[in-house]
Amino acid sequence: MARAQDFTASIPARYTEACDLDRSDLTARVIARNEGVYPRQVARTSGGWLIYDRYEQQVMELDEDLRRVRRWGRQGPGPMEYEDPVGLGRLDSDRVVVVDASPPSLILFGPGGTEHRLAIPARPTHAIVADGTVLIATIEATVHEVTLDGQVRTLNTRQDFGLRENRGSGAAAAPRLRGNHMAFTGPSAIWSLGTQPRRTIQRCVHDDLLGTLEEAVRIDTPFGPQPFNLTTMQDYLPLGAEGFLALGGLVVAGRAGQRLRSIEHYDSSGRLTQAWQLLGYPAVRGVFDERTIGRMLVWHEEEFDGIQLVEVEGLVNR
Repeated sequence: MARAQDFTASIPARYTEACDLDRSDLTARVIARNEGVYPRQVARTSGGWLIYDRYEQQVMELDEDLRRVRRWGRQGPGPMEYEDPVGLGRLDSDRVVVVDASPPSLILFGPGGTEHRLAIPARPTHAIVADGTVLIATIEATVHEVTLDGQVRTLNTRQDFGLRENRGSGAAAAPRLRGNHMAFTGPSAIWSLGTQPRRTIQRCVHDDLLGTLEEAVRIDTPFGPQPFNLTTMQDYLPLGAEGFLALGGLVVAGRAGQRLRSIEHYDSSGRLTQAWQLLGYPAVRGVFDERTIGRMLVWHEEEFDGIQLVEVEGLVNR
């Protein structure tokens, strides 16, 4: 399946531009930075961050000031090595879990470290550690619970999310897990997980993108119309009774041609209550800091080196 960046010039603006909302300006100040880390996977821990660096191909641990404090495992095809980590998490002060997609496996680093191949029928795309167990979401929009000894239990299938059993011409799912929620980052839908999942939020996106998991959007290329995947939402943060924050993946056209990101707040019923545009970080990538509301870990190698932990003024007291 073609990637959006391969055919940027051919993608209609309606697929790349965020919805026209009434947005207020937000500014951010830098709390900490590390100019030598370029994340592909990120997970918050009680004492900092776990990062899989896409250039070093290394899982590393950073403290609250983004200083490197430890490395975990190494890249490779052998036992206790990872090739394509899709999820990271800390179990306790001594043990870290890495979920690898190639092949599907769970690697436990630390005392009693082990590796287990996982009997998951589809390619894992995101995983988290929650309350001593591991949740894994796949390219086929299924969700699985995995114990530390590698036992797999399917929690949800495609049909639980209102999708037909066979993906057919639909886009590959790009799910993102947070606690007991999962978001499909293509159509920008956030679901509450459980025996009967419920769609809590549907962000504003172009109508064609709403059904992309069942019928992928196609764009004209020199090779003819090609399906493509598009990330319309980068991250979200459940706030309990206070609702959700969401970080958009499409472009907000700012002053002087700036390409900004949208941050939005939704109440617990899924209603949009406020929208902002983040100034000073054109086309930034990032994740919310779940331990300190109002902080974000952001990166964009074309704009600045490495990663920055920023505090976004206006979100701090929400």
